[in-house]
Amino acid sequence: MDGKPPANTQIDAGSKVSDKLREPIMTRRGAVSTILLGGGAVLLAGGGLLGRRAYARHSLSRTLVEDAAPILRERTRDEISNLPIMAREEIRAWFHAPSFNAAEFARLVCSSQFAEELANLKGEESKRLHLYALFTSLVLSTVELNDAVSEIAHRVGLELDHSRSATCEELARCWESRAHAPNESSTAAIRDKVMRRIDPLIRREIAISIELSYAGSQRPSISETVESIGESAIGLLRLSNLGPPGMVIALPLFAINAFDDVFRFIIDRVTDRSIDYQRAISERVASLGNRIGEQFEVEVRDRIKELHIWQEAAITKAANEYARETVGLFTV
Repeated sequence: MDGKPPANTQIDAGSKVSDKLREPIMTRRGAVSTILLGGGAVLLAGGGLLGRRAYARHSLSRTLVEDAAPILRERTRDEISNLPIMAREEIRAWFHAPSFNAAEFARLVCSSQFAEELANLKGEESKRLHLYALFTSLVLSTVELNDAVSEIAHRVGLELDHSRSATCEELARCWESRAHAPNESSTAAIRDKVMRRIDPLIRREIAISIELSYAGSQRPSISETVESIGESAIGLLRLSNLGPPGMVIALPLFAINAFDDVFRFIIDRVTDRSIDYQRAISERVASLGNRIGEQFEVEVRDRIKELHIWQEAAITKAANEYARETVGLFTV
């Protein structure tokens, strides 16, 4: 016995040392694997929740818009059916007073002097502009006509604003029932939110239309400050500037469409100097209120349709925001 440990004793010691070194490594690997597996599970679960939330929001938004559709259709039908006719009859009634001056206007345009003045003018447009100037000085002025349009737009606008408010009231009740049991205070809160979201979007569209109107005419067709949405929308009756050098006549486009037919008739009669042309012209001018009313009705109907397009887009956006607020991560 020389005191040296057996060979197998060294092997066993080395093996124990190696095992001790390997144990922490295996433990760390296991921990990393566990963390990765756990993190993947969390991400997977979180992704599932996010996906479910997105789907729930989309479904709710789509349902809200579908619920709004019949309400909007009914309101649109009522407004399109009634308000343009109301505007037409009001402008017709207003025109009765100016039409009393038709006889004097007809007497002047049928005079030899006026016939000579027209003959000296070159082109159809110059002759029509000459008639515009005489007509607005004797029968009605552009200021009077635009004031009348503004008053009617105010009355029609009040009806539109009231209808829009009632629409939001119905939407609030309908949308509240989709999320919770309806109650008066909550419905009122939703209505206010819907109005606060819808109104700025519509006002923005009106402001854009005002800018376009301003770019194409001498002055904006309505004030740049949008107060009553309904009144402002109806007030967006396009203006047209006509005028020879030194004279600009600003008239609503619907009035020009009505005047053109009458003025072509006058020019033809003055040129022909047919029998009884003075009476024919007087009757034609006196009935101009009907033509103005018809053109005004078309214009008001177009403005209401445009307003409804803006409103539908605004309601869709409001529905998306309402769904985003209502559906949370853990409410799906």
